[in-house]
Amino acid sequence: LIEQEYALRLLNMKAQLKQLQYQINPHFLYNTYFSLRALLEEEDLERASRYVDVLGEYLKYITTSKQELGPLREEIIHAKSYAEIQQLRFQKRVRLEFEACPERLQDWLVPRLILQPLLENAYEHGVHHCLSNGLIRVSFEDYSSWLLIHVEDNGAALEDAVLLRLQQKLEQMPGNDAGDGIALVNIQKRLQILYGAQGTLSVSRSPLGGLRATLRIEEEVKNVPSSYGG
Repeated sequence: LIEQEYALRLLNMKAQLKQLQYQINPHFLYNTYFSLRALLEEEDLERASRYVDVLGEYLKYITTSKQELGPLREEIIHAKSYAEIQQLRFQKRVRLEFEACPERLQDWLVPRLILQPLLENAYEHGVHHCLSNGLIRVSFEDYSSWLLIHVEDNGAALEDAVLLRLQQKLEQMPGNDAGDGIALVNIQKRLQILYGAQGTLSVSRSPLGGLRATLRIEEEVKNVPSSYGG
């Protein structure tokens, strides 16, 4: 009976992970299509060709793997592909600073599609209205058995009330999420399924002025979650 219950908990965890992972819907694909069409109409074939290559890499990553986890280096490559696609849309309005990840962390197993939604949030809610000098920064902090990944922006539209609401959503993680912050709650749930209470997503005001989202990821993934059992 104990073995049976353990197996059921593992199956339940995997089902939750799949459900949460596939909730991540790349809304930007519509904009991607129109951007590509504009390049073709302008007969900018070199940029259009590069755009198609990067889009292919992006789509391959989100559709081919059945694994919940992947090496951090692959997640970073995917996030950079996503950012390159977005940069065509935002052009010179937004600059991306992607700091180098420490070499020893690059083979760490992390939840797949955990970084791209934070970049998506920064583009769509942080720097979306920037007419110039928009900035998104990705950085890493190495703490031996765990790491922090920061994604922050200099968007000026972040109100204190919005920040407080996001913080409360991440703390409470209600069952039926809607509206602002659903992607962030999704990430928080996935982290806690895999790492227990030590896996967290927190948000604060960035020194840049906009939102800072911080992932805490442990080196060791727990097979049975401490907060999503049964």
